[in-house]
Amino acid sequence: MEKLCVETALRQWMERFLPVQGAFGVVVAVSGGADSMALLHALAALREEKALSLLAAHVHHGLRGEQADADEAFVREQCEAMDVPLAVLHADVAREALHGEGIEAAGRRIRYDYFRRLAQQKGYSFIATAHTADDNLETVLLHLTRGSSLHGLCGIPPIDGMLIRPLLSCTRAQIEAYCAAHHLSYVTDATNADVSYSRNRVRALVVPQLRSINPGVVAACDRLTAGLREEDAFLDGLAGEWQARARLSADCYAVHTLLAAPPVLLRRALCRLLREGGADAEMRHIRLLETALRDGGSVDIAGGVRVAVTGDTLRVYRLSACQKTAYFEMPLCVGSTYEIAGETYSASLVTRENFEETRKIHKNVLNYALDYDKISSDLMIRQRKAGDAFHPVNGVGKTLKKYFNENRVDAWQRERIPLLCDRDGVVLITGYSCDERVKIDAKTKRVLLFYRAESY
Repeated sequence: MEKLCVETALRQWMERFLPVQGAFGVVVAVSGGADSMALLHALAALREEKALSLLAAHVHHGLRGEQADADEAFVREQCEAMDVPLAVLHADVAREALHGEGIEAAGRRIRYDYFRRLAQQKGYSFIATAHTADDNLETVLLHLTRGSSLHGLCGIPPIDGMLIRPLLSCTRAQIEAYCAAHHLSYVTDATNADVSYSRNRVRALVVPQLRSINPGVVAACDRLTAGLREEDAFLDGLAGEWQARARLSADCYAVHTLLAAPPVLLRRALCRLLREGGADAEMRHIRLLETALRDGGSVDIAGGVRVAVTGDTLRVYRLSACQKTAYFEMPLCVGSTYEIAGETYSASLVTRENFEETRKIHKNVLNYALDYDKISSDLMIRQRKAGDAFHPVNGVGKTLKKYFNENRVDAWQRERIPLLCDRDGVVLITGYSCDERVKIDAKTKRVLLFYRAESY
C-alpha cells in the first residue's frame, strides 16, 4: 500500500466514485496540514485535465491565538502560489458551541456548515476533505470503544452526499512522501500531540501497538470497512423504506409505523431521521428514542435538536423552535386555515358517512374530531389558560395540566397545541381527544375536523 502515490490514488478514486462528465466545482477544506496541502496540490495539478473549478476554504476556530493566525497566513500564501482562490471564516467556536456540545463537535459543525454554504453560493457540486486511511483506522477504533453500531464501524465514507474524501486510500506516510517529493510546506497543529484528546491518544498509543501485531493494519482496516459499507448500505436502504412509510411530513412520523419495523431497521430509521434533522446521534440517543416511542416523552440531542413523541406522532425539532409561543386566540370558521405556532391547521365539516370513510384511511382521525351539533356556542381557537379542565372520552374529568402530565407532553409543546373551546369550556385538544360531552356516537350526523395540515 505504501507504494501507491497520491496522484494515482486520486485518479483511481475519481474514476470510481466521481464518473462526472463535464466541468464541476470543488470546495477544498484546507487546514494547512500535510494532508490538506497534498490534496489541494494534487487537485490543482488535475484541474485542467478534469475541468475542475477549485475554491480553498480555511476556518480559524479562535482557539489557538497566534498559532492559528500563523496557520491562516500560511494557507493564504500557499493558495496564492497555487493560484487557487481562498475563503476564510473566523469563528469563536467556544462561544458558538451549543448546549451539550463539546468543542471538537462544535468546531466540526461550524466547519462543515461553512463549507456547505460556500458550495451553495458558488454552485459547486462537492466539498473535498483530506481524510486518509490512517484517519479511517482511528475513527473505527474510536467508534469501537464507544460501542458503535455497524454504521459506525464502517469508518469514514469515501463519498457522503456533497462530501468527498479523495485520499481515503492513502496512508499518512504516503502523504508526507508526496509533500517531500513536491517540496510542499505544511504546518503542524501543536494540539495533535496533546493526548488528552481521544483521537490523539489512539494515534499515539493504540495504533503503534496494532502495527506491532500487523504492520499492514491500516490496509486491513481499509478492506474491512469497504466490505462493511456494502452491507450497511443494503440495510440502510431497507430502513429508508420504513422511514418513508412512517413519514407524515418533513419532520413528522407515525409512531405505530415505526414500531412495526424489525428492531434493527427501526434503529436505523431513527438514525436516518435524526441525521436529516441535523443531529449527530449516538446509540444512547437511539435507545432513549425507542423508549420514547413506547412510552412518550422527548429526547434532547447535542447540536440543538429535540425529538418529541406525543400520541402517535414523532417530531424532530430544532431547539430554537421550542421557545415560548405568544398567546393566541381567534374565532373558528369552518373551511378556513390557520397559522398557529409555525404550523398550518384546517377546519372542515363533514357528514358522518364521509367521516367514516376518512377513518378507514387515517386511524388517528378521532384525535382531531368532534360532534359539531353538540357544541354550545361559537367555537374559539386558543392557547391553554391556567385552570382549564377537560373530560377525555371514556376517562374522568381533570385539569388540562394533569392531562398533559399523564400524556408526557413537554411544557414548551403545551403552549403550541390549539384548543377548541365553546362557552362551557374545552371541547377539543387538537391531536389528542375531544371532550366527553361532544364525542362522536351513533346519533352523530355532522363531524367537525380540526387538524394540522400534515396529519392527513
